[in-house]
Order: sequence, then C-alpha cells, then structure tokens
Amino acid sequence: MNDAARPGWAVYALAVAVPVACGFVSVWLGQDANWDLRNYHFYNAYALLHGRRGFDLAVAHHATFYNPLSDLPFYALVTTLPPRAVGFAMGLLHGLNFIVLLALAWRLLATARPVVRRWASVATALLGMAGAMAVSELGTTFHDNLISLFTLGSLLGLVLYYRHLVESPAGKALAVAAATGLLAGLGAGLKQPAIVFAIGACAALLLVTTTLVRRFFLSFCYGLGVLAGIAATGGWWIWRMWQDYANPLFPYYNQFFKSPWAVQADYVNRGMLPRSWWEVVAYPFVFAADPKLVGEAEFLDLRAPVLYALALLAILAWPVKRRWTGPGTVTLADRHPANLLLAASAVAYLVWLKLFGVYRYLVPLEMLAPLLILVLADRFALTRWVHGAALGAAAAAFVLTTQPASWGRVPWADDFFGVKPPPLAEPGRTMVLLAGAEPLGYVVPFFPPEIPFLRVEGWFVGPSQPNRHIEVMRERIAAHSGPIFVLFRTKFETQRAIDALTAFGLKIRLDACRPMQPHLDINEKEMLAFCPVDRL
Repeated sequence: MNDAARPGWAVYALAVAVPVACGFVSVWLGQDANWDLRNYHFYNAYALLHGRRGFDLAVAHHATFYNPLSDLPFYALVTTLPPRAVGFAMGLLHGLNFIVLLALAWRLLATARPVVRRWASVATALLGMAGAMAVSELGTTFHDNLISLFTLGSLLGLVLYYRHLVESPAGKALAVAAATGLLAGLGAGLKQPAIVFAIGACAALLLVTTTLVRRFFLSFCYGLGVLAGIAATGGWWIWRMWQDYANPLFPYYNQFFKSPWAVQADYVNRGMLPRSWWEVVAYPFVFAADPKLVGEAEFLDLRAPVLYALALLAILAWPVKRRWTGPGTVTLADRHPANLLLAASAVAYLVWLKLFGVYRYLVPLEMLAPLLILVLADRFALTRWVHGAALGAAAAAFVLTTQPASWGRVPWADDFFGVKPPPLAEPGRTMVLLAGAEPLGYVVPFFPPEIPFLRVEGWFVGPSQPNRHIEVMRERIAAHSGPIFVLFRTKFETQRAIDALTAFGLKIRLDACRPMQPHLDINEKEMLAFCPVDRL
C-alpha cells in the first residue's frame, strides 16, 4: 500500500492550475445565457433578497418556487463584479471538482506503483472534467457542477475514511458516516435531484466489509446525516412552501397535497424517462445514439455507455476471474473502497433512471466515469500492456468524440444582462403582466422595485388552467387603478398574449408597443415587446 506516499509538487501544482484554467475556459466559451438563467436563476435570488414573494406572482413559471439558496452566489457575483470576472469566478468554482476527483483517484489507486498512481490519478480527473455536460455547464448557472462538489465530497469522505467505517470503534465510525451523509444532504437540499447520489451511498454502505449490524447502523447514520443536510439547506424552504401553499414540495406532487395554488398534478417531466423495458436495460446506449432523449440540447459522450458495458462485463466475468489471474496481471485499485464507490454509483444511476432521466443530473457520475472505468478494468485481470492499451484507447475515444451541449452563450459585454427598461411616468402606480412561455424573470430586477409583475399565462398558470394564483391575479388587476403593461416575446407569441389578456378583460395596444432586446437575449430572433394595456 502507498497510503503514506505524497502526490508530488507537479500534482499539487495541477490541483491549483486546473481550477484556474477552468475559469479562463469559462471566459473563453462566452457569457452564459441559458434558458433557466433567463427564467429564474437571477430572478429567484432577487425575489428572495427583496421580499417579492406574493408581491410578484408566478414570474418564472413553476421554477418560481425552487429553493433560491444556490442562486445567491451568482447573484452576488453579478451585482458586484464585471461580467468577465463573473464568468471566471463561476468557472473557477466549478473547476474545484477537479481537486475532489483527483483526491478520489489518488486514494483508490493506492495499490499502484507511485508513478502510475500519480499520472493515472491526474488523467482520470482531467477526463472527468472534460465530459460533454461538465464542459457545457462550465461557468453556467445550472448548478449541477456546483452541487457535484457536495456529492463527490461525500463520496470522497467515505473512501478516505473507509477503514474507520469498518475498523474503528462504533462511535467514530458512525460519526464518519453521519458527517459524510450531512455533506450529501446539503447538496440535495439545494437541488433535489442530487438525492439520487445520497441514496446510492446510503445503499452502498450496506455492502461494506463488516458485520451486518454495523452495516445497518452505518447506512442508518449516513441517512440521518443526509436528512440533517437537507434540513439545513432546504428545510427552511420546504417549511415556507408548506406555510404558503400547503405543499412542502410545491408545486410537485400536488395530486397528493391538493394545494389550491396549483392544479392537482405531479408537475414531473416524464418525457426523458425510458419508454420501454428494452430502453431501461440499454438506456446508456440508447441516449448515446439519441441524446435528445435525456437532454434539451444535442451532445455526444461515450463515457456512460463504455462504463455501463464494462460494468455488465465485470459482473459476467466475476465468477471466473480467479482462473484468469496470473503473475502478469495488473491491479491498481484498492478493492474495498473501490467497491463502495462502484456500488454507490450503480444505485444512484438506477434511482436516476426511475425518477428523472435528465442527463444533466448525472454530472457527478459523468465526472467519475473515467475513474470507475479504470477501477472496472481491474476486474478483468489483464496484463499490463493489454490493460494500458485498453484504457488508453478509451481515453483517446473520449477526447476525440466528446461534443459538449450548447445551452446558449453570448459575447461578453460591459453589462451582464443589458436590460434597459422603457421610461415609465408613474412607476409607483404601474403593474406589469407577463404572458407566453418565454423566460422573462431576468428583466424584473431592472425595473423600479415598486412595480409588481404578474405572469397571467404560461406553463404554470393561465386562464385554461385556473388555480388560486389566477383568482388573486384577477382580483389585483380589477382593483388596480394605474397604468398596466404587458411584456411578451413579439410576433410568435403575440396572439398568445392577446388571448391571455382577453380572458382578463384586457386589450393590448399593439401600436404603442416598445421593443426590448437585452444583451442576454441577442441570440433570439424575436425581440421582447413592452406594450400598454387597456380594459375592454
């Protein structure tokens, strides 16, 4: 074992240099302008800090009700730094995943020769950072590669302290399990899909090499830590949703909670889940051939299908592995903590397959894939040259074929959003309505704060799907005595806006519309229209 070995100055230097390089790559890629950012990532933080819940209504569709805590760092950066500095800081933050991946690889490859351990750790961490989704989200506000720091950090803790889990006195072992669970729970509280990895680790602890009773309590204490972490970062929001809307997960699963503030539906997007048992069995190959099944944008990444194929082959090869093992075979990974990581990843994938099917939510697994592939290669007891050639070929295939998704970026400017609201004569008496499916939340913070914004029609609300939100909007519009305006995407959503406002007894004055095209919106073919509204 080489546990006492030091990685060396070159590895330490890379641990600093790669996150910094990620910051520069983020700037080079261009300014983030993704749909979710324009819809809610900036607006939700603004609404939280300025107490606009209830003052504005359903501005960002159903995403209005997402926990805004993870959006606060981005909001703070945008409101204090120039745009390029924001991009660099976000990329640097996401680049910290490299350090966690490097530490995981260094610990798992403890049985390898020092030089192999050093550079295999670096290579797997670099390949993990170069995945299609990891690169595409660099410097963006999706938060999958931010929450991954909690997910991967929890797995790193389990791997680093594996011996404590199985050998230390019970109190110390259970404390380690609870602490690592807490870290995973903090991430899940910020973004619910991260729960799949917490479940995976919790289940994997039932398989560690110790007594059945100890396994149970390790898993139980890890689960308690997860719940505590969720309570710390998400509990306050869950309680607020319960108080305000009688649904702690609002608006999701409202068929059970029956909140009057939403229709009685689950609001779960099932469009990216497997459609048949055949797809369940072969899903990594299916979505590698058709990435739009699991994402809103085209991408190509062979990590998932290669990892899945190796896992299946390793399971089939396990009964006969001992007959293959000889003096020339290679074993790089420390078997027991490696098994823990493999089991946690496998369970997380299965839970993801059942609940979500959105590839972005698998960013931690995409990052781990090169390391897991290396670990699985050990299961085949290959000779050194075959082992190296196979892994080298896989690495080359990843580098040559990976095509990151494109979520929308724009050139850098002096103003991150470039929103210039039209001058308003009476902002204190003005109300603005939003209509259509387009993301409009990002423009709200740039209008005078005394103006309420009500989305009268969209994915979450509208005259055709009435709920308590629509009732309140009707009351507030009827009682409003000042100017009313509507904001929507011109031309292709004009008729939709007209129909929505007609249902409220309002008419758009189309000849008096003023166009808006913020910097963040320059890739869109149609501009925003800000139009006065009259009563019918």
